[in-house]
Amino acid sequence: MPDPIPTNRSDGPQSRPLESRRNPVNIDTAGRGQRARPALPTPRLGPVAPPQRQGAPSRRAKSWTVVAGLIVFVLGISITAIILAYHNGQSRIASTRASLPCPPGVADYLPTAAASTLIGVYSSARFEVTLCALPSGQVYYHGVYKKNASSQITLPASNYDGGYIARNGDYAYEVVNNKLIITENGITILDEALTKVS
Repeated sequence: MPDPIPTNRSDGPQSRPLESRRNPVNIDTAGRGQRARPALPTPRLGPVAPPQRQGAPSRRAKSWTVVAGLIVFVLGISITAIILAYHNGQSRIASTRASLPCPPGVADYLPTAAASTLIGVYSSARFEVTLCALPSGQVYYHGVYKKNASSQITLPASNYDGGYIARNGDYAYEVVNNKLIITENGITILDEALTKVS
């Protein structure tokens, strides 16, 4: 049976006695022995995170960027939906107004009272103005002087500067920019603010 304790044989590091292995000796080339410094323990490191590149966003920054992008996307869709709903509502209101008939007291003065539609009724300090359209698209201006209801006029009108204009000889009646402007030979004789009644 082999001896479990190493002996002092000269065939390698295992051949040194146990005491010499505990206290290793470095032998330099000059043959002098020096006691070796005790070896420093190797530090144990935990898992090493891979180094991040300079300027590379962290995972937290990436997730906030995604959340911010989603918020902007949802807001964009919401605003678009609100705008579309508003425009659809406005077109429904316009189509409802267009389908209203011209008031009977005005329609009686039109060449074709049947199927005429109301464009709008306006009021100023001294006049009430009604605009109606025939099925052909022809618009009519009907103006009534408030102090004397028998003083009224009905004239064909045409589009003019975002509103309407009706002519009667030297006189022109303009309904434009929420105003009633009456001119005679190009000279303004009346300029009153209009309020839309219906």
